[in-house]
Amino acid sequence: MSIKVISGGPLSLVQDLGRFGHQSIGVTTGGPMDEHAFSWANRLLGNLQDAAQIEVTLGHFSCEFEVNTTVAITGADLGVCINDVPVDIWQTHNVIAGDRLRFTAAKRGLRAYIAVVGGFKTTKTLNSCATVMRDQLGGLCGRGKSLMPVTVLIVPPAS
Repeated sequence: MSIKVISGGPLSLVQDLGRFGHQSIGVTTGGPMDEHAFSWANRLLGNLQDAAQIEVTLGHFSCEFEVNTTVAITGADLGVCINDVPVDIWQTHNVIAGDRLRFTAAKRGLRAYIAVVGGFKTTKTLNSCATVMRDQLGGLCGRGKSLMPVTVLIVPPAS
């Protein structure tokens, strides 16, 4: 049960609230740039506050759902569409397998967040999956990479 990235746009990262308690050894906290929008996405879905999400910067991100789920989209207005139909942000949307979510370009703001019920399943490094490219930490495989086409993110099974 997953979603497949079609286009990662200029910078799309997996984020949680960040890694804490490791600054003394030079590790950056990381986490979302817009913590308010990140927190609201998880709150709208009833997720744990630290559930992993996708942080999309400037738009031009697209993905295809391979599972039925509910998503919350918050943050900047990056021209989001589901199956090429514009949808509102700061609310939830039900998607079914085969649906495509796409961001066009930034209309207002820089970063938007995509959350799924239960959060994306990731590997944690130092108790976090927050992507910090400079430190090469976090993200899907723990190497601090942005999301690229054909990347697959695991979505928890529907309850």
